[in-house]
Amino acid sequence: AAREDSKPCRCCGSGCGITGRQGEPISPTAGGHNAQEVLTPTLSDEVLLHRLVVLLKRGSQLRPAVTSYFRCAAPRGVMGPGQLSTFRSAISQVLSFPALVLADIHNEFLRFDFRGDGHIEVHECYRLVRFCLHRHLERTNAVPKEQPLRYNSLETAGYRVIS
Repeated sequence: AAREDSKPCRCCGSGCGITGRQGEPISPTAGGHNAQEVLTPTLSDEVLLHRLVVLLKRGSQLRPAVTSYFRCAAPRGVMGPGQLSTFRSAISQVLSFPALVLADIHNEFLRFDFRGDGHIEVHECYRLVRFCLHRHLERTNAVPKEQPLRYNSLETAGYRVIS
């Protein structure tokens, strides 16, 4: 479903709304729908890790970008393993990180095929991309530190046990 307020995509002609860094639609030679390689400039490790941490937070542009591109790349609503290379190139270009961050996307495809039919839907694709970003952070030891769980007894939490 094309958005009426967006410009047609240079790659597929739909109003998918996928844009590059300066708001321009992505061309096929710059990581669009038919591209095989990403032309993303090399980011410093620190900038890349910060970018990935920001993308993994709630309300980031990750879900809208994955959803928008998925609908454009998979008009039938499902994506097969053959479409992953193109998807990986384009989504990494749109979200400004190297395609190598999603290196596991082919290996993890079956794990996120929740129905087991050999294809993934948009929510499965989002979880797959999110998993790959998180795994990259784990490999670089840059996973955000979790807050320690607080432990309270009933009494210290202000409750009283009635027998």
